[in-house]
Amino acid sequence: MKRYLPLLLLVIGFGSSCKLARYEMGDKKLEAPAPYIELKSGKVVDAKKVNIQYGVFGIGSGILADGTKYKPKKVAFFSTGKTKYACVGRKPLICPEVVAGKINLYRYMYQNVEFDPKTGRTHTHTHTIYFMQGENEKEVSTITYKHLNQLIPHDAKANKQLERYEKTHKVCRAGKISGGVLMAGGIGMMAGGSVGTGAVAFSIGLVDYISFGIANMVNRLKLVGAIKAYNEE
Repeated sequence: MKRYLPLLLLVIGFGSSCKLARYEMGDKKLEAPAPYIELKSGKVVDAKKVNIQYGVFGIGSGILADGTKYKPKKVAFFSTGKTKYACVGRKPLICPEVVAGKINLYRYMYQNVEFDPKTGRTHTHTHTIYFMQGENEKEVSTITYKHLNQLIPHDAKANKQLERYEKTHKVCRAGKISGGVLMAGGIGMMAGGSVGTGAVAFSIGLVDYISFGIANMVNRLKLVGAIKAYNEE
């Protein structure tokens, strides 16, 4: 039973994250600045109309300011007047701002289609990636415990969520290492002739490795929860 505890935590974590996910996706209506484009060079272009032009597979995409096209890789931030966006990464992801406060959150969503050979049907899954920006920071970055630990004061209430994240992260990391060792040991036993025992060890190790990995992914919601809590303090 203990070996399947991470999977149980996944189910519980998913249920408890529903309210948080709604907040992340913008329950509170944000006020966007007037249309503008801020280039990575620091230059700001004011415009009457700013909109996004999406190309095929990202090719030909651009940010249009009164008809003038700017490549996303040269744009840092822009606003359509309704929504503020950030262009994140070398091959920029165009991410709307969904939470504004002492720490801002930007969201990128994408879909992938998977085929189920058992049913013969395809399923579309939506995935979400969040990025953060500190109050006095000019750049948007991935959400990490180390970065948040620098931004959120240690005496803030939100810091408790960071502490809970780190404790769970250590447990999950140890579980994945243990699972990896069992898998390697199982392969060694099978190679040495103990096929049955080796297969059992490998299977247990594989379950541990996957389940602790999933539990750690769910645990990352605590980082977003810490941002939410800190913004509300």
